[in-house]
Amino acid sequence: MEDGAAPHRAKLTQEARERIGIRSLDWPASSPDLNPIEALWQQLKQNICRLPLEQRPTTIEAMQLKICRMWNYLSDMPGTYEGLVESMPERTQAVIAARGGHTRW
Repeated sequence: MEDGAAPHRAKLTQEARERIGIRSLDWPASSPDLNPIEALWQQLKQNICRLPLEQRPTTIEAMQLKICRMWNYLSDMPGTYEGLVESMPERTQAVIAARGGHTRW
């Protein structure tokens, strides 16, 4: 799965993939609709923004710590990853229907 970045299109890369039998999948460049981790990042960001002002991080170190704690919290929630994976067929169909344009995802 590649997004069309220059290193993925390089002749050397393509030849190496072909030589060892790796099949490439077409993938729209920069498509957060097809990247379920983006939904998790969005949820993490929303959780941090919803914190009361006095609990919001004010330094880079505090932000790093808060992100790690929130990530662990979200990761421990039952069904977090399963829901994202299970949404992929619907996400894929939405992107196809939108012809690569924006979707609700």
